[in-house]
Amino acid sequence: MAPNELIATAESLSEALVFIDPSDYPALADIHEHLQSIQSWAAEDGRARCEAAAEEASTRIEQIILEECDDPDAALELVGEVASILQLVIGGQRNDDEAGFPRALGLDHESGNGTGAPSAGDDMDFTVNLPSYVDESMFAEFLARQYGVLDEIETFALRLDSDDGENAQNSLRRRIHTMKGEAGMLGLNAVEKLCHKAEDLMAQGQARDHVDGLLGFKDWLSHAFDAYAGKGDPPGPLEEALALLSPQAARTAASCDASATAKSPRTEAPKAMAGPKDDAPPEDTAAQEDQGPPEAKTPRFTVTLPPNVDEKIFGDFLARQEGALEEMEALILEMEMGPSAELSEDLRGRLHTLKGDTSLMGLEDIAHLCHKVEDALSDRDPAGLVDTLLAVNDWLQRAFSAYGGLGDAPAPMEEILALLQSGA
Repeated sequence: MAPNELIATAESLSEALVFIDPSDYPALADIHEHLQSIQSWAAEDGRARCEAAAEEASTRIEQIILEECDDPDAALELVGEVASILQLVIGGQRNDDEAGFPRALGLDHESGNGTGAPSAGDDMDFTVNLPSYVDESMFAEFLARQYGVLDEIETFALRLDSDDGENAQNSLRRRIHTMKGEAGMLGLNAVEKLCHKAEDLMAQGQARDHVDGLLGFKDWLSHAFDAYAGKGDPPGPLEEALALLSPQAARTAASCDASATAKSPRTEAPKAMAGPKDDAPPEDTAAQEDQGPPEAKTPRFTVTLPPNVDEKIFGDFLARQEGALEEMEALILEMEMGPSAELSEDLRGRLHTLKGDTSLMGLEDIAHLCHKVEDALSDRDPAGLVDTLLAVNDWLQRAFSAYGGLGDAPAPMEEILALLQSGA
């Protein structure tokens, strides 16, 4: 099978599993065919783990079709997780040795892999074998960013019952979709699986009925990220977190609410609920912030996205950069008034994060520019770099606007690199 055809097969497989109905036998047959094609490729290419995983996933689909499966929904979730990992391997973002297939698949050679999502009754192992293209500093920065994202998830979950519930759900879905994509690229299969479950729930328009479950989802992830960072105990089993997002959990919560209402009338909630955190985005700007970029014009900049970065993830990434670059500009202007080691270190940290994020998005030129700016901040007096840093920041703003189709391309990167080298 040709590489492009193989990648297309893996993408089709993952897409087909998003909204699959266990009773849709023609769709199940297509999924089975995709899995067998990938199994044949893996056998020919000497990828024993991928071959075994595809074979086991095919067996699960056969059992659903033959009505020999006790829990078709759980089986399809497992197959979906396998498909996501296969897509990473096929796209070259993870090798066969570090695939990390879920333990529930029953592959003996995967039983000791810390990245595999556990089956019911397994102890969670919150060590992770990072893919070869992710270093520890990038992983640490990813973990550090998630606490702010989780605060936003909590804020928007609490707004689901307000008059602005639709905007809150859209904002919530964007953040969870981005986290799912990043977790998949980093090999955090359990986080990816849980985000996938939450995203499916919102795609079905059921988020408003699962506020308590989404808050539990956020708490589980918070404990999980603490455990990955070595700062706390692991959360409960993944299956408990998944159960919080099930239809049965919503019915139980609704029953409890009805009982509580009968005993004591509920006070009407304010129309615009404030977030639980002081730094949550104001109500009048949150919806505008989350509308995403305006309809794209024909972009001057183009990028070939990695196989596991879709246009939605890339769009969310671009939308976040406006605020990030405004913060960087404020730091640079503060340095102009009085440079300090603390300001310089803060700016280097932000550039390092941007370097890692752009590299994951396939923007290697921008990652290279960030690396050069980091070096300049380390080797030279920051006070003499203020004008150059402002020019770099302006160039980045124009570049991201161009990638989003919202403006003309900036000057060639060679010009900004030459400016940086001269320190002018």
